[in-house]
Amino acid sequence: MIALSALLFGLLGGVVKHLSATFPPDTIVFFRNAVGLLALVPFVHRAGLRSLATRHFFRHVTRAAAGLASMYLSFFAIGRLRLADAYVLSYTAPLFMPLIAKIWLKEKIPTHSLQALALGFVGVLLVMKPGTGVFQPVALAALASGILGAVAQVGIRQLTETETSTAIVFYFGLLASGVSALPLAGSWRPVPASLWGWILLLGGLATVAQLIMTGGYRRSSPGRVGPLMYIAVAVAALLDWVLWHRRPDVFSAVGTALIVVAGVLIIHRTQRAVPGLEEPAAA
Repeated sequence: MIALSALLFGLLGGVVKHLSATFPPDTIVFFRNAVGLLALVPFVHRAGLRSLATRHFFRHVTRAAAGLASMYLSFFAIGRLRLADAYVLSYTAPLFMPLIAKIWLKEKIPTHSLQALALGFVGVLLVMKPGTGVFQPVALAALASGILGAVAQVGIRQLTETETSTAIVFYFGLLASGVSALPLAGSWRPVPASLWGWILLLGGLATVAQLIMTGGYRRSSPGRVGPLMYIAVAVAALLDWVLWHRRPDVFSAVGTALIVVAGVLIIHRTQRAVPGLEEPAAA
């Protein structure tokens, strides 16, 4: 199930990149959340209103703030970078989660995780290529998206103790839709009829992928299913190659491999250090 979720997230990036040729990031963010919220209605109906009960609404607000900011930065980067590079930098959240958890939840960082962190950050440098003629400042937005994604995921770590998967996805969609609508109040423009199918696909993919992923993490350990999320990076690279005819250079390929290896190591080691820990849903 997690592999299917990762596949859907990878396809979602392709839809975002396609829409970026017509819409600015703030418009795409709004449609992703608003249509995604509507797509969630059948799931809420099936689960019942009791599934939306919450004892920690403020935690949903905190998660939504970090997740929405991460989404803005990620969509901005996807529209301007090679899709695979934008994705792998946005998927650095596992590298930052131990650091965020130490600051927020006062959790200790195991020594062996520090080694994986170092490996991952070397990969980040190779993908971003600072100090070279091919470095693009927009890559910093993708990296910041990964950092904020880690904040959102640590917040969801708390929410999974008391909230249902439906509630976690619903409150994010509700809060994110409301906030992302504000920037469009004075700049709304009609949507071409030819793009409504893509917009509906955008929201549908996002909602189904989130629900499948959250449910998958509840049924299995993060150490077994978390690494599968990097399938999304592979899907993004394939879309880059097939649709936009863009292949990675050697530095990006090696850097991506290091980030994926480091992320997998951290997920496995975190699972061993904290048995039963549930990996949170993506922002």
